[in-house]
Amino acid sequence: MKNASWLVLLGLPLLLAACRSFGLDEQPALTHIAGRVVTTGPLPRFVGLDEDAPIVEPASVDADGRFSLPLPRGVATHRPEWLVPDPECEGDVHVGNPGVRSVEIAALRAWGGDVPTTLSTRRVTWGTSEEYVYVFVTNDTTVRGGKSCADGTRVEYALDLRSGWNVERSTYRLVGTTLLARQESVTPSRLTWSIR
Repeated sequence: MKNASWLVLLGLPLLLAACRSFGLDEQPALTHIAGRVVTTGPLPRFVGLDEDAPIVEPASVDADGRFSLPLPRGVATHRPEWLVPDPECEGDVHVGNPGVRSVEIAALRAWGGDVPTTLSTRRVTWGTSEEYVYVFVTNDTTVRGGKSCADGTRVEYALDLRSGWNVERSTYRLVGTTLLARQESVTPSRLTWSIR
């Protein structure tokens, strides 16, 4: 019996290494925005991407406000803001893959009446604002470090982005006259969207 226990203990690291080498510990590719609309008025019937985003079929909203909206494929990308030098800021921002391109989705459109409305994940509580953004990148990359700007803003980056769609949380807090901003990668989850 003791020999069997030792065999199991010796074999466990090999099994874990094999799972990692086949990517079994990674999350599946993000293909939809799973969300829930919260409003004080009537729920919208459909949710879609903002007018500036690539076109995808709008998703219907169920009686509880839940929806699942497909994320676009083959999107046009640009140079991310963390790669563009800003003469008003100084600091060290380290980007793992400087050739990466990206596009963001921070707002959705909702239809249910005559006029479409804009939805966002932004929440403001006690001087802190938090917002979730869907970010598409062309290549895996990391973004670390921070910068301080002449307007009193300090930005900190803690991003681990996989090729394809990711979710980023942006948090803003005013301390005295300084706006502290943090952008970090988070695990996708069903987010709450409300009228902006």
